[in-house]
Amino acid sequence: MNSCPNGTSKYTPNGKLRIVSWNIHDSNDRYMGSKTALKCFTDTVMESDIFCLQETKNNLKVPGYKCFNSERPDSRSGGICLGVRHELLPFVSQVKTNKASPDIQAVVISSRLTNLPKDTLLVNIYDSPDNSSYKIKLMSEGRYEETLETLKNILQSHGRDRLFILCGDFNARTGTENSSQSTDDDVLDELRNGNFSTRSTLNSESFRASRDRSLNQRGKKLLDLVTAHNSKILNGATFGDVTGEFTCVTYNGLSVVDYFIASCDILPNISSMNVKEFTNISDHRPLLCVLQGTASPSLDYIERTLKFQDKPNGYRWNKSTGSSNEAFLASQNHPRIRQKMSDICSMDCASPEDVINLNKALVNTIYDTASSSIEKKKQPRRKAFNKNVWFDSDCRNEKRKVRKLGKQYCKYPSATSRDRFYAQKKVYRSILKEKRRKFFANLNQKIADGKSINWDGLNELRSFNSKPNPMDLYDLANFYNFFKELYSKKTLPLGTIEEFKIVYSSRAAEDTTTGSLTEELNRDITEDELASLICKLKNGKATSENC
Repeated sequence: MNSCPNGTSKYTPNGKLRIVSWNIHDSNDRYMGSKTALKCFTDTVMESDIFCLQETKNNLKVPGYKCFNSERPDSRSGGICLGVRHELLPFVSQVKTNKASPDIQAVVISSRLTNLPKDTLLVNIYDSPDNSSYKIKLMSEGRYEETLETLKNILQSHGRDRLFILCGDFNARTGTENSSQSTDDDVLDELRNGNFSTRSTLNSESFRASRDRSLNQRGKKLLDLVTAHNSKILNGATFGDVTGEFTCVTYNGLSVVDYFIASCDILPNISSMNVKEFTNISDHRPLLCVLQGTASPSLDYIERTLKFQDKPNGYRWNKSTGSSNEAFLASQNHPRIRQKMSDICSMDCASPEDVINLNKALVNTIYDTASSSIEKKKQPRRKAFNKNVWFDSDCRNEKRKVRKLGKQYCKYPSATSRDRFYAQKKVYRSILKEKRRKFFANLNQKIADGKSINWDGLNELRSFNSKPNPMDLYDLANFYNFFKELYSKKTLPLGTIEEFKIVYSSRAAEDTTTGSLTEELNRDITEDELASLICKLKNGKATSENC
């Protein structure tokens, strides 16, 4: 049975390329910890083949994905992350854009994956508001350059012979327009003059549906960029988002500022673009764009060559009564076990493969003997996804209320629904704060009241400060293959090894104390020594393959 560490979902190619764009508003929550460990985050991100995150504020590592992170220098704000499934890495290459702007990153998706006539440039953008502290600082230092101008330069240098998809938080409100009005007037003039070929170079539709009817200055600049590069905004003009749903939910109101923008030549291959449900971990809603007709890549070589197995259940060994000893010894007289032991004794060990087969046969016999005579340990219950044990039923109930009111606010925006949502959100945060405070106060008090060191309490407290294991299935496989290749090579030529043996033998003959030491090392291991060492092993340590 294959297992995927750290919740890594196994890749199942289905002829579609799924891209998620989401402003997560900081990768860490003040009370819940890392958002990457929360179910609503993994449910959203894990359904994608490529994800583009904005406002991460930290470097991220998501199991099953190769993450490209970009952070602003000397600033805690901003930060973006682009993640690609490991299976798709042979078809995706990174484009260096950090020198141009830390708020823009891009990758090139090969046409071998998308079945498009050209490679596709996927760009992840976070354009913070003009009144943000970061941009005010750049302006005061004379280093400010508009993000859209930088994006335009990147498209001219890297997207000249490629199709492109832009996604991210542009903080631009474009109303219901899909191209700049000035260009539409020029097109109409050319059409009036009989130049009908111009129609095919621009979008056939200049307007789209949108629940946000506002158009600001940055929105006009974004529309100019969309028009100049023969592309189209997918929000409100694509199956899945025909109404142009709000993407940003704040106390000041709702707006559409997160977009997917694509070259017109890609539009026939876009299956849908959805604005996903509002969550509690961000004031932005995630966007999902699906490209159809993509090729199904062969699985990564690691997936094909290495099969991981789940750890087998342990056994309850009763040392106090000795019943486990008696049962284990008695089961060895069973004809099936005796036949297996006889087969092991007759096996030859002339090659490394023979040694491996002998080890497997011996381990299998030990497990078979134990299974027929000793009680197995119960399968541990799967731990709740949320590692915060203080997150109880009260917190879950308040969380459901916040989600329900958030959906109502997105669907029916009004001053009443807004006030109800943010009032409930304030109650939810205060409950989280109080539950967390009480839990750690009680835990610290339990440690302080102990007459001796309360190791259980200290270990529990330490577990809340420990970071999750960043290794996933592919890291583990690379680790395995590295050492497999390392140990398969002979470290020294045979001639050198023989020379060392001769030198060691001559030195041993000169040293009189070496004889007694050699005899001690070569002496057979006794059962008492073996039992003593096994008892010193930590709980959960196997004494089979890795002994």
